[in-house]
Amino acid sequence: MKHLTKIFGTKEKGCYGHARTYKRSRLIMMLMCFAVILVSVVLSLIVLQTRKSIFVVVACVMSIPFARNLINYVYALKAKPLSREEYERVHDIERRGVGMLYDITITDTEGAAFYRCMAVYNNNVIALIDEELKDSGIRLAKDNLGNVNDAVGEYPKTSARLVLVNDIDKLEHEIGRLTEPKKPEEDERLSAKILLLGY
Repeated sequence: MKHLTKIFGTKEKGCYGHARTYKRSRLIMMLMCFAVILVSVVLSLIVLQTRKSIFVVVACVMSIPFARNLINYVYALKAKPLSREEYERVHDIERRGVGMLYDITITDTEGAAFYRCMAVYNNNVIALIDEELKDSGIRLAKDNLGNVNDAVGEYPKTSARLVLVNDIDKLEHEIGRLTEPKKPEEDERLSAKILLLGY
């Protein structure tokens, strides 16, 4: 089990480094599935010299997890997490008692939007996106962020204030405008709800 942890990593959703760990695990799983497909086809065609074998069935079945991991890997490639220096700046904000989530993805029928970090504080969600995003990416990020207020699983609809920023200074400014939460447990529920919205 220790070896698997070293290979795949252990960063949970919402922790700094999750995007890198997720990308690495998808790549490894994709390569493993591809290896099984390749070996199965080679065994069937070269060794058994037929396409009508159980190995072809195995290859067909393994193409499903291969495709799923490939799609997830391509989505994860778009993610640009915080650099170590940026993380240190944001972590200073977190030390003041602001709930932060890192490497957050929210998926929708239109696609996946990546948020470098999110502050969840006093019924506010302030999401930091990549400042180099084009208009279509910003529009997708705004639309997907709106899903935070929808009912998700056991979590009912909410009316959190949603703010999108593209700079750490703006993130700090928005957080500075907020008062301390009266019900911190609501922020915890909102954070848990956000983690359900993506991979």
